[in-house]
Amino acid sequence: STWTNRFTWPLLDAGKEYPWPEHWVLKSNDGQALRLAALAGNGILLQPEFLVAEDLRAGRLVTLLDDFLPATRPVNLVYLRQRSALPKLDAFIRYILRHAG
Repeated sequence: STWTNRFTWPLLDAGKEYPWPEHWVLKSNDGQALRLAALAGNGILLQPEFLVAEDLRAGRLVTLLDDFLPATRPVNLVYLRQRSALPKLDAFIRYILRHAG
Protein backbone atom coordinates (compact mmCIF):
# COMPACT_ATOMS: atom_id res chain seq x y z
CA SER A 1 0.00 0.00 0.00
CA THR A 2 1.13 3.59 -0.44
CA TRP A 3 1.99 6.07 2.27
CA THR A 4 -1.00 8.21 1.38
CA ASN A 5 -4.61 7.31 1.93
CA ARG A 6 -5.73 8.03 -1.65
CA PHE A 7 -7.71 4.89 -2.34
CA THR A 8 -10.97 6.45 -3.46
CA TRP A 9 -11.73 6.70 -7.16
CA PRO A 10 -12.73 10.12 -8.49
CA LEU A 11 -15.76 9.09 -10.56
CA LEU A 12 -17.14 11.74 -12.89
CA ASP A 13 -20.87 12.43 -13.18
CA ALA A 14 -22.05 15.42 -15.18
CA GLY A 15 -18.61 17.01 -14.89
CA LYS A 16 -18.44 16.67 -11.10
CA GLU A 17 -16.09 14.26 -9.31
CA TYR A 18 -17.35 11.99 -6.56
CA PRO A 19 -14.95 9.92 -4.44
CA TRP A 20 -15.86 6.22 -4.33
CA PRO A 21 -15.88 3.87 -2.43
CA GLU A 22 -16.03 5.08 1.16
CA HIS A 23 -14.88 1.71 2.50
CA TRP A 24 -12.79 -1.04 0.95
CA VAL A 25 -11.75 -4.55 1.90
CA LEU A 26 -8.50 -4.77 -0.08
CA LYS A 27 -6.23 -1.92 -1.04
CA SER A 28 -2.89 -2.17 -2.75
CA ASN A 29 -0.56 -0.13 -4.93
CA ASP A 30 0.49 -3.35 -6.69
CA GLY A 31 -1.44 -3.48 -9.96
CA GLN A 32 -0.66 -7.15 -10.47
CA ALA A 33 -2.05 -8.04 -7.02
CA LEU A 34 -5.22 -6.06 -7.79
CA ARG A 35 -5.54 -7.74 -11.20
CA LEU A 36 -5.19 -11.20 -9.68
CA ALA A 37 -7.76 -10.39 -6.99
CA ALA A 38 -10.23 -9.23 -9.65
CA LEU A 39 -9.56 -12.31 -11.79
CA ALA A 40 -10.28 -14.47 -8.74
CA GLY A 41 -13.66 -12.76 -8.34
CA ASN A 42 -12.67 -10.70 -5.31
CA GLY A 43 -13.88 -7.31 -6.47
CA ILE A 44 -13.29 -4.65 -9.07
CA LEU A 45 -10.21 -2.63 -9.93
CA LEU A 46 -9.30 0.66 -11.55
CA GLN A 47 -6.26 0.21 -13.79
CA PRO A 48 -5.01 1.69 -17.05
CA GLU A 49 -6.65 -0.20 -19.90
CA PHE A 50 -3.39 -1.28 -21.49
CA LEU A 51 -2.50 -3.20 -18.29
CA VAL A 52 -5.64 -5.33 -18.47
CA ALA A 53 -6.27 -5.27 -22.24
CA GLU A 54 -5.51 -8.96 -22.73
CA ASP A 55 -7.86 -9.95 -19.89
CA LEU A 56 -10.59 -7.78 -21.41
CA ARG A 57 -10.08 -9.28 -24.89
CA ALA A 58 -10.15 -12.82 -23.46
CA GLY A 59 -13.32 -12.10 -21.46
CA ARG A 60 -11.63 -12.76 -18.12
CA LEU A 61 -12.49 -9.20 -17.05
CA VAL A 62 -15.30 -6.88 -18.14
CA THR A 63 -15.59 -3.12 -17.91
CA LEU A 64 -17.89 -1.51 -15.34
CA LEU A 65 -18.86 2.08 -14.59
CA ASP A 66 -17.85 3.20 -18.10
CA ASP A 67 -20.03 6.30 -17.80
CA PHE A 68 -18.18 7.40 -14.66
CA LEU A 69 -14.52 6.96 -15.58
CA PRO A 70 -12.13 9.51 -14.09
CA ALA A 71 -10.43 12.03 -16.33
CA THR A 72 -7.36 10.76 -18.13
CA ARG A 73 -3.99 11.62 -16.65
CA PRO A 74 -0.65 11.87 -18.42
CA VAL A 75 1.99 9.20 -18.01
CA ASN A 76 5.59 10.34 -18.17
CA LEU A 77 8.61 8.28 -19.08
CA VAL A 78 11.63 9.85 -17.39
CA TYR A 79 15.15 8.58 -17.95
CA LEU A 80 18.71 9.84 -17.98
CA ARG A 81 19.86 10.46 -21.52
CA GLN A 82 23.21 8.79 -22.22
CA ARG A 83 25.86 9.85 -24.71
CA SER A 84 25.61 6.50 -26.45
CA ALA A 85 22.33 4.73 -27.08
CA LEU A 86 21.40 1.92 -24.73
CA PRO A 87 19.66 -0.81 -26.76
CA LYS A 88 17.65 -2.12 -23.77
CA LEU A 89 16.39 1.35 -22.92
CA ASP A 90 15.56 2.14 -26.55
CA ALA A 91 13.64 -1.14 -26.86
CA PHE A 92 11.75 -0.43 -23.63
CA ILE A 93 10.79 3.09 -24.76
CA ARG A 94 9.55 1.77 -28.13
CA TYR A 95 7.54 -0.95 -26.34
CA ILE A 96 5.89 1.54 -23.96
CA LEU A 97 5.07 3.98 -26.75
CA ARG A 98 3.61 1.19 -28.88
CA HIS A 99 1.45 -0.29 -26.10
CA ALA A 100 0.55 2.79 -24.06
CA GLY A 101 0.32 5.35 -26.83
